Amino acid sequence: MTAGMEFSVLTGVLFGGLNFWFLARIIAGMVSAQEVPKWKTALFFFGKMTLLFVTIGLILWKGYVTPLPFLGGFTVSLVAGIAVILLKGRKTSDA
Repeated sequence: MTAGMEFSVLTGVLFGGLNFWFLARIIAGMVSAQEVPKWKTALFFFGKMTLLFVTIGLILWKGYVTPLPFLGGFTVSLVAGIAVILLKGRKTSDA
């Protein structure tokens, strides 16, 4: 039994937003570090992507959400996150 469309979209938005926020924090930490070994970077991204795909797979496989609204909400949160970062960068560079 799958959830309603609104729940699926909201779950996708929350999951995508959390994923984007976490990735942005980690990348900001890596950029500010003096030197990050390549193996640590590769291991982090492999682990991060594996966790992301396994979690999405389990959410969809167990039928907690409807697939298309979930993926739509996930995509909207990523695009919104990128737009917010671009707008913040533009405001600080114009000042």
